[in-house]
Amino acid sequence: MTNFKKYLYYRFKKSFLRTAAFAVMALVLTYYWVTPTLLRYRDAEGGTYFGQGYYSGELSYAGYLDLSAASAVLIVAAAVIAVMETSDFKNKRNLDTFYSLPLSRRGLALAHYLSGALQTALIFTVSVICSFIMALPYASYMKLWLLPAYYLLSLIFGLGFYSFVIFLFGEANTVLDGIIFCGMWGIFGSLLLYNLTVVTAPFAPYMTHTFWSNLHNVGDYWGMAYLPLGNLANLFTDMVSKTKAFESTSTIISRTFAMFFVWAGIYIACAVGYFRTFCRKGAENAGEISSSAFGYKLLIPLYGLNLLIDNSDFDILLVIYFALMIVGYVIYRRGFKFKKGDIAVLICTACSYFLLAGVLQMSEDVLLAIGSVLFFIVSLCRLLGALKENKEKPGYHEKGKVAMLAVLFALSVLLLAYIGAACAADIIHYQDTVTVY
Repeated sequence: MTNFKKYLYYRFKKSFLRTAAFAVMALVLTYYWVTPTLLRYRDAEGGTYFGQGYYSGELSYAGYLDLSAASAVLIVAAAVIAVMETSDFKNKRNLDTFYSLPLSRRGLALAHYLSGALQTALIFTVSVICSFIMALPYASYMKLWLLPAYYLLSLIFGLGFYSFVIFLFGEANTVLDGIIFCGMWGIFGSLLLYNLTVVTAPFAPYMTHTFWSNLHNVGDYWGMAYLPLGNLANLFTDMVSKTKAFESTSTIISRTFAMFFVWAGIYIACAVGYFRTFCRKGAENAGEISSSAFGYKLLIPLYGLNLLIDNSDFDILLVIYFALMIVGYVIYRRGFKFKKGDIAVLICTACSYFLLAGVLQMSEDVLLAIGSVLFFIVSLCRLLGALKENKEKPGYHEKGKVAMLAVLFALSVLLLAYIGAACAADIIHYQDTVTVY
């Protein structure tokens, strides 16, 4: 325990200049962000004005404190410090030094996690205190006693976002891969939820208006990993201030309040995953190809299919999205060294797109199309697995099983071909109808 405390103190001392620099930047950002909001006035019709010199009529003080600055500081600090605190573990030469310390893997992981978390909390605290001091002269117009609640909740979710970043960065074997993983997973939720509304659009008549509206709002207000922090800032800005600047936004956030618990669960899972990965990851992986299941293996097909679904027209974007998938595999493999699995993913993604792009024109066939694609993918994977040679008896296959799986695979191909042909015929008919019209 003594060694752990000494190392944690060493980490915090080593990062002191970095923390101080971030704190100064946080003060400057907060000051120049909050100052205009504190000096806003309103006329009888609700229009806002900066200061009193721009309007000759009667104005009343708006009593508005924008907490978005503090949340922005917290988001940036959490992301950047999480990367900087663990970037040294991507270098094999540094690992020899780290692993020679009189600390267990878990102790080492905890020390770096707490060091970054303390730095993040300190920077955020500076920003909140600055906002509070600036708002004190206008305290009679605001409910500043709510600021501690904002600070505590934002700090909890800020450390959750910090856990999200540090986990995904730790899944990579290089700094560049880690940054890519964090960025792509950070915004993936918005793309996924948007396409969920696209795929389920044919069923909108069978849904209540509230459910359908909330489905859209979840994608817009909760899809990105840092948005819970922004939503907290919007809610408390309206609660603390005399003027409700985000009233419509706050109403939507309140209706989808359960998403706070969803993101809390994701953040907790990421914190657990960070320690699990840190303790199990071998030193020989540093600098090598990032083969984590949470990396390119999952990101490329997920992004590829979602981008393709987003593009419902057969145009140049279709080619660009497929090209981006190929570029993704080039980055992943560090060259044109595609494996059979990579090619299979590209083929399955292409089949899925052409099927869904056509079928989405006809609402009654959506579920059939999705089921057909899943049937094709599962049967292909099972057939490839059965064709692998037995290690003890090279050249030996379970012929009966292979034959049965081959028949199922052939049926899945025929089903895809039938649905694809039907969709193509409907699309051609639709285009001809539009042309004649």
